[in-house]
Amino acid sequence: MHSTDENTDRTVTSDDTGSYVLENVKAGKYSLHAKRDGFADSSINNIELAARQDLRFTLQMSIAAQSTTVEVSAVSAAINTENATVGNMKNTAEITELPLNSRAATTSPVAALATSANVQQDSAGNFVIGGATSNMVGLSVDGISTVNVWTSGVSLAAGAEGSNPYPSSEGIAEMKVTAFNNNAEFSQVGDVTFTTKAGTNVYHGSLFEYLQNDAFNATAYNFPVKALERFNTFGGSLGGPFSIPHFYNGHNKTFFFFDYEGNRRSTSQPELYTVPSIQDRQGNLSDLAAAGEIPILNCTTSQAQSNPNCPAANINPNCPPGLPCLVNPATGSLQTGQPFSNYQINTSLNQSALTLLNNYYPQPNATTLGGGLNYATLVPTPSSTNGLDGRIDYVINQKQQVYARYNWKNLLVNTVNPLLPNDVDTEHDRSFLVSHNYAMTNRMVNEFRYGFTHSILSPYFSIEGAAAIAQLGFEGVNVSNHPTDGGFPSIVFSDGTNFTPIGRDHVGPTYSSTDELADNLTYTRGKHTIRTGIDIRWARFAVPEIETPSDDYGLFTFNQSIFTGSSFGDLLLGAPNTTYFAVTGPRDNAGGPQYGFYGQDEWQVSNRLTVNLGLRWEILPPFVDANGIQANFDPKTNSIIVNSRLYTKMGGPVLAFLQSFNACNAAPAGSSAPADQGYAPSSALPCTNVVSK
Repeated sequence: MHSTDENTDRTVTSDDTGSYVLENVKAGKYSLHAKRDGFADSSINNIELAARQDLRFTLQMSIAAQSTTVEVSAVSAAINTENATVGNMKNTAEITELPLNSRAATTSPVAALATSANVQQDSAGNFVIGGATSNMVGLSVDGISTVNVWTSGVSLAAGAEGSNPYPSSEGIAEMKVTAFNNNAEFSQVGDVTFTTKAGTNVYHGSLFEYLQNDAFNATAYNFPVKALERFNTFGGSLGGPFSIPHFYNGHNKTFFFFDYEGNRRSTSQPELYTVPSIQDRQGNLSDLAAAGEIPILNCTTSQAQSNPNCPAANINPNCPPGLPCLVNPATGSLQTGQPFSNYQINTSLNQSALTLLNNYYPQPNATTLGGGLNYATLVPTPSSTNGLDGRIDYVINQKQQVYARYNWKNLLVNTVNPLLPNDVDTEHDRSFLVSHNYAMTNRMVNEFRYGFTHSILSPYFSIEGAAAIAQLGFEGVNVSNHPTDGGFPSIVFSDGTNFTPIGRDHVGPTYSSTDELADNLTYTRGKHTIRTGIDIRWARFAVPEIETPSDDYGLFTFNQSIFTGSSFGDLLLGAPNTTYFAVTGPRDNAGGPQYGFYGQDEWQVSNRLTVNLGLRWEILPPFVDANGIQANFDPKTNSIIVNSRLYTKMGGPVLAFLQSFNACNAAPAGSSAPADQGYAPSSALPCTNVVSK
């Protein structure tokens, strides 16, 4: 077998039946040549091998009357007849030349998956393959997993978390999607394999620029002007033999490939909000009453039957019949209190509410938007990306080849937070692989791989949660675990009014790490090709502990028909219907090893029948948190099992955790819980023991 790209050869000897197998062959262009004393030479040229593709070629050899050679050109089969795997692939030209608008927004090739017939999108926006869920799909680059440990799935949206630790589209040789009947080497139901480009014996390069400009755009809907749009994606690639004049000639031996891709975006995102008017902020809610956004509390018979603003359970005889009614809660309940005259709140307005409205809610600037919307703005969302990919291949000899690849990518992206400053997200992605291929004998080939994929996404929100709480005048809020982290209390008063809610949950970096070691051994005997191997991974993720919107900083919800009858009126008086705080602990930082073992036999029964048999066994221990922030319930002993690290590193669980199940004890025997000294269970409820492992 001759590599047209690298000008290298690999030789095998057929068995007594004339059968031959070439295993672990890199994707690329090849030709086959057969020789036998007494027979004419036979050749097949123009062979193109895709990633993870099985091809079968029969070389016809006739008795040589004189020096002759039979040459045949290969024709790619339209249908895979070598195994039962169902999938498709796309090469460099198809990935880079398809009219995919994603090239203007991201340097990730993941968006090209949308062009595969086997790929669908689930309700969460993640891609799925062949009916499998998103976390049942494996993704890899050159055989090393790139799946984000935290999110599992990958969204088809440009720039989505988990979509970036991939080479530039310029550095992708092939993308293969396997939907059904994956072999046992791969651990998931569906699989996506990206194969990177390698250098060849001839120098090749490219330069590119993708441009989008608002000069070609229409004005944004409901806006008198165009939204700013300047997209520039640019870069280039170079590959060939690695040579240093007068020192080293890498032709036929050492090859390199390098690419750079950058992305610069200057854009504005159209945002439409519903905000309180000036008179609303002064306690005059007559416009809300006129719009039907305050309930009728003394309904006429016909209104009670047809008007949804007439709650039958909240009839107040003090309210004017058939008209909206804004009740003064200081005079009684919604059913008994006196109404505010002319919908004007004449009592003191809550200072926290006024601070919120005056500092974070702009005044209306539009009256013709429809749907109750009254504020329009174009929010700048600039971003930039830089990515470098490099690969070097080295042919040790005819039996051994080795290559290494490294991918480096940095992103800086702005994300809109309604009514609040943008997130400025920094993402760093690093990926590495080294692979060694060794044809030990004509029948036995070994492939070794080691690599890693590390990603960290660090959002920056300019308002500290503790500072926001102090500014709004909230008291008694425990933010000691996150005194300087970004965030903003979630305040919702849209019930019945459609006013835009505000809030930003706890901000912190998310980290995903996978280190992988794999070894595959292929042995051919007769009509059997047996492949076995191991796959060991060390996976870890670290994320902020997030339970609900804003968590430590509070979730305040104001509802219609509770105190004044208006959710906005309740806000002005500082009377939320529900308040929620989740005192979260340190970051979740969990991980552990994962083991996979497999065996696969491809049995060529005849020229028309091939049987594939495979078995994979995986050991997936539960992840262990670095700080022991994990617990489980044992129904056999009616006990809560707490990781011992929580006591040795963090001083034990927080009080709220112990109270949530009425723990009998704060710490198991032999441990202490200084964080909860003096804790005692409630005597009114049965308690549950705390044990540790």
